[in-house]
Amino acid sequence: MTDAAAIMTAIADPAPVLGKVHVMHDFESWALQSTKPCLISLGAVKFDKSTIIDRFHVRIDPEDCQRYGLEIEAATVKWWMHNDRQAARDQLDTMGEVDIYSALAAYAEWVNQTGPDQLGSAWSNGSNFDNARLKEIYRILRLDWPFDYKQEECYRTMKNRFPDVPFSRIGVHHGALDDAHTQAAHLQLICASNLIEL
Repeated sequence: MTDAAAIMTAIADPAPVLGKVHVMHDFESWALQSTKPCLISLGAVKFDKSTIIDRFHVRIDPEDCQRYGLEIEAATVKWWMHNDRQAARDQLDTMGEVDIYSALAAYAEWVNQTGPDQLGSAWSNGSNFDNARLKEIYRILRLDWPFDYKQEECYRTMKNRFPDVPFSRIGVHHGALDDAHTQAAHLQLICASNLIEL
């Protein structure tokens, strides 16, 4: 099994934490409609109300995903091959692949490095999409999902409720880590601008 430390990308000398530590995650996959998509990458950031505290990013072997019955959709693969996704493909090409079990076990370990009293919410761009599909894959792999259902929150809802808060993309669009970072930074700005406590 791949050592989790070899998968993680951490920030050196993280800033002091202000309040709860939240997680924003994003995955890229080769299926959009399936509830058990073949994952090709998973990215996440830990953050508080003002700081990105830590990062996680892993590229996942799609052939290994198929061993567990995770599904590939031709339309999504064709979408990934479009020229508009070249930068995201190039970013993936710089990373080594790991098997799906090691990737998700490492992600759970990374999440659990933050104690239960300090761990806040699990955010994603559509809690009924990323969270639901990741939970199903954890179930298939017989791994424990590292969040309680009460911790699951929806960044997309916040984004839609506050459309006037400016949105700035960080890094490569459809790069899982960069998308997670972008979403967390935007959520921080939404909350700060509207006096919402994270």
